Amino acid sequence: MQRVLLLSDSAAYVSVVESALRVEGVLLRQEASLVGGLVVAREWRPRLLLLDLGVPLGGGVVAHQGRSVGDGSLARGAATGESDKKRGGLS
Repeated sequence: MQRVLLLSDSAAYVSVVESALRVEGVLLRQEASLVGGLVVAREWRPRLLLLDLGVPLGGGVVAHQGRSVGDGSLARGAATGESDKKRGGLS
């Protein structure tokens, strides 16, 4: 079973991702902060890390720009929403 870690504090985003991945049989864990997410990623070793670029305590942008977790085999994906665009986030 594939492991996916979702770093997001958005209940709506978490709900959508969780619904989509459940259908695929993916094991999902969610953390609401970058710090908590990095701890879980090191211990749980997910195959995919989905980042909300506006996640609190460091922000997904920091993680997306090069923080390394584990042996480098981790795939990363980032998502932005309208609020991120207004704050100057990536699109």
